[in-house]
Amino acid sequence: MSAADSEITALATSIDGFIERQHAAVESPYATNLIASRIRVLKLIYPAVTAQIGDAAMTALSQAYARHYASRHWDINLYGDEFAELLAAQYQGTQPERFNWQELGALARLEHQLCTLYYADTLPTEQLQDAGLEDATAAVEIHLTDIRPSLLEDLARHHPLLDPITPELHNIPCLLLRCNFRFVVIAVPEQEASV
Repeated sequence: MSAADSEITALATSIDGFIERQHAAVESPYATNLIASRIRVLKLIYPAVTAQIGDAAMTALSQAYARHYASRHWDINLYGDEFAELLAAQYQGTQPERFNWQELGALARLEHQLCTLYYADTLPTEQLQDAGLEDATAAVEIHLTDIRPSLLEDLARHHPLLDPITPELHNIPCLLLRCNFRFVVIAVPEQEASV
């Protein structure tokens, strides 16, 4: 086992070791399949995070999350809404210097917002027209200040439906828009910025 594999194993153990000791019961095949499905979904929702930390670390973190966080939505595609918080909290774990956990948490929040917006109901047309967003079918406010511009470029590479995010949007309030299943980030329109 390489040193990196040992570190990843230690990371996974630090996350769910306490609960494992508390619940020493053997998992049923159904529970194992459920966890495996959740791990696959987390990797699909968070490809940019996976690219940053590597597949082995993502698998370990996903496994810990899947064992301890039940789905709160009927659609498995919307699983993982608290995964960003798990990542951000890793600065308190056994390997705080391994990654910039706070930035990874912010990146994961943005990836989950993309996923949520993809599956979101279409907003009423008049609501978007009033905001001057005629082409949009859904929108959510986002914050990009905690993510380096280079990671935002990486995000667009891993989410082909997302138009590249321009650097001038980095430190201002933004909207993530779904426009006919393309995603665009724009500055919050003036009338909304004052609200």
